[in-house]
Amino acid sequence: MKLISTSSTDVYVSHEIESMGEKFVLVTITVDIPAPKKSYFYRGGFQWRLYGESVPLIVMLNFRDDISPSGGVLNEISFFISETTQQTDGVNIHEVIKGLPVLSMDNQEIHEQFVHEEKGTFRLHLADKSMYCLFDNTESAIEVEINEDLSCLFDREKVFSGFVIRNLADEEINLIQEAVS
Repeated sequence: MKLISTSSTDVYVSHEIESMGEKFVLVTITVDIPAPKKSYFYRGGFQWRLYGESVPLIVMLNFRDDISPSGGVLNEISFFISETTQQTDGVNIHEVIKGLPVLSMDNQEIHEQFVHEEKGTFRLHLADKSMYCLFDNTESAIEVEINEDLSCLFDREKVFSGFVIRNLADEEINLIQEAVS
């Protein structure tokens, strides 16, 4: 998925981090965007999955003509953290843009009936009440800040490379640390 533009649409972001058993944590991030004024502006959804050895990381996009006729906007991200999740030392971001990312998919991704699976892994970095989730070994260069709680990360070629959840509660940080240790 590739960044094609940003929108200034009003959004509400929420996240839930919950224990699903010993050393297994479910993270769900929801991006609520007000419904389009006309229902025909909504063209459906798309699911992008990054899977490795276990349950995939799932990114849900909505196609909405009132925001962008050529791309999808983030609706939800869900994934599990477990003791097999890799950890990384740090993240260097070079450019920060404010807005809602609009993402395009290539023809291969769209041909899979609005579901695309990609083999890969993700790694986590916890710092300053924030959790960075980085895909494979890509280096993130651009951060699109949706609001103070969520940003999407992109590499130099503007390919989606991860995200950041900010303002985590101490209890949430403890759950994450217990799962990866």
